[in-house]
Amino acid sequence: MFFSIFSKSKKAKKTYEATRFPSDWPSYLHNKCSVPTCYYPNAPQVAEGLFHCGYKARGFYCEGTYIVTTAMAKSALLSYENDSRFQVDVVRQAERDAQVKRYKETKSQLEKEARERAAARTPERRAKDAKRGCTSPREQYMALERKDAVRLRHKSPVPTCQLQPPSIRRLPVPPCKSQPEQRPRPLPQLPRQHISEPHPIQQQQPHSLYPAQRPQFESYHYPRRAPRPPRAPTVQHRNH
Repeated sequence: MFFSIFSKSKKAKKTYEATRFPSDWPSYLHNKCSVPTCYYPNAPQVAEGLFHCGYKARGFYCEGTYIVTTAMAKSALLSYENDSRFQVDVVRQAERDAQVKRYKETKSQLEKEARERAAARTPERRAKDAKRGCTSPREQYMALERKDAVRLRHKSPVPTCQLQPPSIRRLPVPPCKSQPEQRPRPLPQLPRQHISEPHPIQQQQPHSLYPAQRPQFESYHYPRRAPRPPRAPTVQHRNH
C-alpha cells in the first residue's frame, strides 16, 4: 500500500443515539438527566450550566446531571415570558367578562323593578279594550296608558277643523248684497300712440374661429380648346 506523507488519519465520528422520550413528556424544553433509566422531566432552566437531576425515590436523589446551553436558556426564558403574558391576558379577559355579566344583570334588574312600579301605579284595562300587538319592541313591557301616550305623541297631526265638536254653532254670516253701493270708476283714457311696423332684424352670422372658405368652382383645370374645323379635301393634279 502506497503511503503518502500528506495523508492524515481521520478519527471516526462518534454516533449519538436519539433519545426516545415517553408519550407523556411535557415539552421539548424539559431536560432529561444522564441516567438512561431515569425519565424525570426537569423543569426548563433560564441559565446555562450543569444541573443535577431533581428526581427523588425512597429518600435518595438521582445522581444524574444535565447540561443547559445558551440557546436552551434563551428558549426557556422566551417561553416563560409568553406563558406569563398569556396568563395575564386570560385573567384580564375573565375580569371583563365578569364585569359585562354584572352590568347586564344590574340593568335587567332595574328594568324589572321599573316595570313592576309602573304596573302597580297604573290600573290595567280590560283585555278587549287593549290594543292588539305592539308597534315597537320597547312597547312590549309598557303600561297601557303609557302606550296610548306614546302613540298619541307620534300620531300624525289632525287638522283643527276636525277637532271642533259639532255642537258649537257657527256665527251667522251677513247676507251678500246684490248690487254694490257705488259704481266702479271708469278707467283713465290713455293717449293714443302710433306704433310703426317693426323693422326686420338682420341676423348676424356667428363669428367663426376658422377662416372663410374659398368659393368652390366646378373645376380648376384650364378650359379646353375649341375643336378645329375640318380641312377641305385637297385635289392632287397629276402631270400626264
